[in-house]
Amino acid sequence: MPTTPDISVVVPTRNRAVALRRLIPSLQRCDADGLSWELIIVDNGSSDDTSAVCRAAAKSFGAGQLRYVEERVPGLHAGRHRGAREAASGVVAYLDDDVEVSPAWLRGFTESFADPEIEMVGGPVLPRYRADPPAWVASTWKRRPDGTVWCGYLGLLKSGDVDHEIEPWFVWGGNMAIRRETLLRLRGFHPDGMPWELRRYRGDGETGLSLKATKAGVRAWHCPRAVVYHDVAAERLTKDYFFKRSFLQGISDSFTAVRAQGGPVPPSHESPKSRIRSRMSRWLRHFDWSSQGAIDATLRAQLRAAQQKGFQYHQREIASDPALLAWVLREDFLEDAAPGADAPNWTHGQQS
Repeated sequence: MPTTPDISVVVPTRNRAVALRRLIPSLQRCDADGLSWELIIVDNGSSDDTSAVCRAAAKSFGAGQLRYVEERVPGLHAGRHRGAREAASGVVAYLDDDVEVSPAWLRGFTESFADPEIEMVGGPVLPRYRADPPAWVASTWKRRPDGTVWCGYLGLLKSGDVDHEIEPWFVWGGNMAIRRETLLRLRGFHPDGMPWELRRYRGDGETGLSLKATKAGVRAWHCPRAVVYHDVAAERLTKDYFFKRSFLQGISDSFTAVRAQGGPVPPSHESPKSRIRSRMSRWLRHFDWSSQGAIDATLRAQLRAAQQKGFQYHQREIASDPALLAWVLREDFLEDAAPGADAPNWTHGQQS
């Protein structure tokens, strides 16, 4: 394998050994003639047989092509940053651990970076439903006039069938590639994907990265050939799951708002979404926030209530813990794995 691969594929994971057994073979089925690539699986504290799955899979790769590393600092951002530090390529491609990639995925991403001015690339995230979705799920998709459609609750996104420039907002972490130098220049991701008992440390994930990318004028690209299929289990097609996702989105909204104004948000009758939009209007001006279908009014109210509850929960946690506020206001989170007096207390905050 060449010293410098064309692309480094990074998969942060936690207790998803079953999913990895589907993802890894799909990567091996990619059209990679003439390409060199490496796969870095970052285990973020698994207690299942993730390590055994990875070590067994490595035998079917070239020497050193699949690397398994452990990152004990919790959070998806910690896994993503560890992967970037381990990457040998100047381009880092991130995948969620519960997807499968299309045969053209590797080539689509690498070809998109042939233009040296393109710094971020995203591709479609399409559903692979394990059960028939209820009718109300269709109404939770959103649409823009340019045809881009997405369902944030399920992490699904489609932005057309032709290559074109897009806003960094539409490069989602479950299927994205970024120049390593750009990631470091932007100071990385914000916290995301925390275990439930550490939800107070959750942030706005790749949204924070896309905000910084937009402000810095980073050019982003959509590659329709770089398709991933996201596993949507039956338990994700329930209203309870959507309510939980809304609650977590409220925490992320609170994180964004606190960073935008440098402290807790004063009490207001505005919804979290309205408050966030007012603070970030120059980035959100192209969005059409209307639903693709007519969502049931009761469900809409319940989802908003769950989001508001998450927002208020995070605001209370910040108000009662100066250390948590300092965590939210950190300049960046690239070095959060380093020991120090300001390291979070990962055992704190297990209350509801």
